[in-house]
Amino acid sequence: MLPSLSQSLSIFLAAAQTGLAVPSAATQTACTEIKSTLLGKLFVKGDAVYTKENKDWWNAGIADMAPACIAMPSTAQDVARIVTILNNHADVPFAIKSGGHSPNRGHSSVKEGVLIALRNIKGVELDKEKSVAYVKPGGHWKDVIKPLDDLGYTVVSGRLGVVGIGGFLAQGGLSFLSAQHGMAADNIQEYEIVFSNGTIGTIKQSERPELVRAMRGGGDQFGIITRYTLQAYPIGKAWGGVRIFTGNRDQFYDALHDFIGNNHKDPKAAVIFTVSGGLASTGSSTGASSSSLFGSLGGLLGTPGSGVFSTLTGSGPKPVVALHSAGSSIMSAMGNILKSGQTGMAASRALEYSPRSRQYAIENAAEIQAASGNSSSIFMVMLNYNGPTPPKGAFGKFENLKATIDFTKTQPYSSIVSMSDKAFDYLAMHTSFRSISLPYQPNNPAYYAEIEDIWNKVSQSYIKRAKGTVTATIAYQPFPRTVGQASEKRGGNAMGLSANDKDRFILEVAGIYNKSDDDDLVQAMGKEFTDALAKKLNTQIQSKALDDLETYNPLFMNDAGPDQDVMATYKDAVEHMKLQMSVDPKGLWAKRAGGFKYSHSHPTTSSAE
Repeated sequence: MLPSLSQSLSIFLAAAQTGLAVPSAATQTACTEIKSTLLGKLFVKGDAVYTKENKDWWNAGIADMAPACIAMPSTAQDVARIVTILNNHADVPFAIKSGGHSPNRGHSSVKEGVLIALRNIKGVELDKEKSVAYVKPGGHWKDVIKPLDDLGYTVVSGRLGVVGIGGFLAQGGLSFLSAQHGMAADNIQEYEIVFSNGTIGTIKQSERPELVRAMRGGGDQFGIITRYTLQAYPIGKAWGGVRIFTGNRDQFYDALHDFIGNNHKDPKAAVIFTVSGGLASTGSSTGASSSSLFGSLGGLLGTPGSGVFSTLTGSGPKPVVALHSAGSSIMSAMGNILKSGQTGMAASRALEYSPRSRQYAIENAAEIQAASGNSSSIFMVMLNYNGPTPPKGAFGKFENLKATIDFTKTQPYSSIVSMSDKAFDYLAMHTSFRSISLPYQPNNPAYYAEIEDIWNKVSQSYIKRAKGTVTATIAYQPFPRTVGQASEKRGGNAMGLSANDKDRFILEVAGIYNKSDDDDLVQAMGKEFTDALAKKLNTQIQSKALDDLETYNPLFMNDAGPDQDVMATYKDAVEHMKLQMSVDPKGLWAKRAGGFKYSHSHPTTSSAE
């Protein structure tokens, strides 16, 4: 049914009333056609559903992109109808959103185009006989892991429950279980997919292994996935949580170096090692402490280096704390954030889910204050062991370090994955990611301190110029050789991992800030840092200054920044681009949807047709 003039006019008026740019005539027509085809599933500015969906982003700054309309399909057939309509309007931009965790503008978001939000295509079913789980892309991993855990099974998923399902799997996905079972995408056996021509089909690893290999970690360029068939694994109680350390950095980096080099000996163990960044407040923004604790504690209660921080600085659409004042001491920040009764910032109802955190702070206040007084660095370490009790030596030298705060315990695996969910329900912030993959340097244990020194030099030069409040963290994510071994065993992925890989680690740079005026500054800060590391690594490799380095270090797409040419780092990119073009001959996904592209890396490569 064709849209009526009144329908088109209503969408036009809704946009005009917001005071924002009016979408093109073609976009308005596409929106009204979708509205007529999917009754009750198309929303425009001014609708409550639109407002709610457009605020649900990991990077709260994305909300200002404001799509012309949001389509919320509930079936693969709905998606197929939307794709058919979009094919009839060649100039209409669009994007596909699963959980909204990507901080990159224009990837799962679109300005004055059509946003296809998969929130209502959700659910998980377990087939114990086949040891597979059927997972739909809408929503977040917390909605999948808990029901599977209740049945004694799990899948290779995000390490935080708030991570979106579809984007995580499309980009590869690193899990606490990856050292055992490979990347999350390595465990995809079958895709239910809506192709670029609007038809629905299935792509099976058993039938089209090369195409599946290209799709695993190849991004959102092959179609809209409406169901994944994932390998499922039995799981019982796990051990894990967060430990925060304070003190001289050398002993902690020594423990990190030891763990990365020995992780392959016990792949059930996993860590994320986060170093908090500085904090700055300038211009008209509210005063804030220079203490780097905000980054670390934010990680404890949100994601590594985020969480509480943004709300304390008044960021985003979900404010729950008014910032009155902030002391510079770690004890003051700890006391207020964990509601231990100290003066300063008002306590947040976002933290009411964690009485154990508050009680720990109260009982150990003196020790925390003493440790912070002598601290030169603050490290937050997330630990996970796939078993109820880690055997001695599983975490190497980390076991010899005394934590200032320790929240590790035996608990359901789903509890570890979902430890930050409650905080995310309340908190919002502007965020950015950037990534670089680095080889383990067995004969250079000082490497991590060198990285931090470069980071401190670069970040402080930018943070002091910030117009608002900016903090940032760097997270060392071990990527042991066993990930490549497990990947090859399962058919491989777009990154080109193999059983011959040496140990690596992925460095994530996470920026957290409260003003969109600092978007460019935060991106530039991350770029200068990773460029400096890449230059240093290239010099080391070319000079052969260090032996036994992994020389193939593709970028990890899930953590990459918007300007990083991820596909150019994939050794099989040309072959995979041909496979992508075979299922997207007219370039619907490659040219019009958001995300990382093969065509950006290899624009002259001919079509596979």
